[in-house]
Amino acid sequence: MSDARHLLFSVPPDWNNDDKGDFYEEFIVEILKPMRMSAERRLRVTGMELDILAKSADRPITVLVECKAHRDPVSADVITKLMANVQVRRADHGWLFTTSDLTKDGRGLWEEIQQDRDLALRFTWYSPSRTIEILVAQRSIVDPQTLNHYLAGFEQGDWSLVVTPGRRSWLVELLDEGIPARYAVFDARNGQPLGPKEASEVAGASHRYAALQPIQLASGSAVLPARSQRAPVARVISGDAWEDPRPARPADFVGRDDVITSVGAFVEQARSGLTSTRSFAVLAPSGWGKSSLALKLVRSRYQN
Repeated sequence: MSDARHLLFSVPPDWNNDDKGDFYEEFIVEILKPMRMSAERRLRVTGMELDILAKSADRPITVLVECKAHRDPVSADVITKLMANVQVRRADHGWLFTTSDLTKDGRGLWEEIQQDRDLALRFTWYSPSRTIEILVAQRSIVDPQTLNHYLAGFEQGDWSLVVTPGRRSWLVELLDEGIPARYAVFDARNGQPLGPKEASEVAGASHRYAALQPIQLASGSAVLPARSQRAPVARVISGDAWEDPRPARPADFVGRDDVITSVGAFVEQARSGLTSTRSFAVLAPSGWGKSSLALKLVRSRYQN
């Protein structure tokens, strides 16, 4: 099973920004309740609007909670704004909930905060994976590891918790020769497989699943469709740091903007049916960054 777990929110297309904000904030409030935290939402105070002001029922502690339901990485400015609001309002803690990763600058600032003991105690970032861990611990959703018996015979890829009005679903990507090819969807609250119509609705939460085929679940296991014939694909593993000789991490990748833009445009044309071509090649001498570019392209695709 892949360790990667994503958090996706999908709402009706006619919802405005306030509707979307209310939906995500209410999701966070539901997480705070088992922590014995009361919450006031969209609180307007002098010079600022707070997403959530939470208070502990057991101790005289107040927490300012910032909620960012963004597909793009969250910048360092969001963190600095939260820190300033905590200072001005004299709150005890500042919590940041996000549905995406931090930008490179955001990561750098967060690492600095973690190196300062006092700041590390006051400020907490609930990343998508950490938010999912809390939901599993609170038994609001099932741990996807308990669903393995449904997927015997499949190589599992990333799992995504898809949150829609009235439903929380687990969607797992299933790999064919290392490439996502199919998906299965479960009710995240009880672990039961969803029917074809419901599963298709959940998969519509992201273009990421548009090219994948659903599998049919029956009798506690997956009905295995015939596997497509594909050439073996080697998985690219990045280095652990900038000086590592292995392919660069996407966060450390610099340049090649024209290539990334061209590939992105090609993918969008393929998705929209504007081209029947389904493959492209990157040609360069050994050591010129082809593998690093591949990792960067994959990261860009998942963030979009």
